[in-house]
Amino acid sequence: MPDLNASSSDVYFEPDTANFATAAIPSHMVVAFANQSARQGIGGKFTVPLNYTTAPQIEVRAAATATGSIVVWDAEYRARGATEAMGSSVWDSTTPTINMSLVGTVARDLQTATMALTAADFVAGNQVQFRLLRDGANTSDTYAGTIWLFDAYFRYADT
Repeated sequence: MPDLNASSSDVYFEPDTANFATAAIPSHMVVAFANQSARQGIGGKFTVPLNYTTAPQIEVRAAATATGSIVVWDAEYRARGATEAMGSSVWDSTTPTINMSLVGTVARDLQTATMALTAADFVAGNQVQFRLLRDGANTSDTYAGTIWLFDAYFRYADT
């Protein structure tokens, strides 16, 4: 689901070539977060890898057309085992937040930020529903432009 705010089209997929120059590499889709004053994002689902042990994190890689500002990212998730219902309207824990500093030397530099998650919420093999949001409503978010999400990873310690 590319947009959690059904009354808006401020979060959308577009080819990276729309705003980022490419050489001989193939184009791929990125997620544009165009609203600078709302909390909006994308959602999805993944399975916790079977070699997961602890130290869960979400790593976000994104780029913007300017430097010197802060973008605030939030994550919400719920992890469920094989016998637990996914239909709950309650997310598992408090919302982890990370401030991504747009400190690249030039615009469109790819930036990386990592947010820690609650280890007790995850068990190897669980199904996880998640939302990744740009929190433009947070006063710490000072970037007044579109930010493009290139990648989001579930990182962890393994066996």
